[in-house]
Amino acid sequence: MIKQFFLVGTASLMIAGFLLIWDSPPESFIRSTDKSLDTPPVADSYMRDIHTQAFTTEGIEQFSIKSPQIDVFSDLSKIVLTETLFQARTQGSDNLQISANNASFDRQLKEVYWTGDVELSISSETRTTLLKTSALVYSIEKGIIQGEEPFRLEHPQSQINGDSLRVDLNHGLYQFTGRIRAVYHLL
Repeated sequence: MIKQFFLVGTASLMIAGFLLIWDSPPESFIRSTDKSLDTPPVADSYMRDIHTQAFTTEGIEQFSIKSPQIDVFSDLSKIVLTETLFQARTQGSDNLQISANNASFDRQLKEVYWTGDVELSISSETRTTLLKTSALVYSIEKGIIQGEEPFRLEHPQSQINGDSLRVDLNHGLYQFTGRIRAVYHLL
């Protein structure tokens, strides 16, 4: 009796499996050829050892960029730079210098995104301010630098650490948010 039950059960499982395979569409047995991996875009053009400058309509230099390599992506309206040195003058005649491992320039928004060991230096005749962080965004037209990563700002008389910052270069305004720690040195 047990043998008959076992034999009927095995036969019914085999028939059910056969009907399941028989009723399945053939596409379900073919390997998917969809490669949905995110492949990085291919640059339209690239340049090596570049030094470029941008000027206003009045002929005044806005900024200059030095980089060992620059990749241009026309369809993304983006320019990607490596080991970049960016130099500009603020409206207050201060010298602005930014260096980073990577930078990308969005041509539509006219913004530069800096990532990897970002160092920003603003110097005038009387003082030099150094900012270190891992990421910054610089809006060229607005003259505003923003960072949402922890930073360290060093000035001859002070040192400030925090979580995020916003710098208005045109008006000389600094805004720090997040866990701020400031140390002031008397000279």
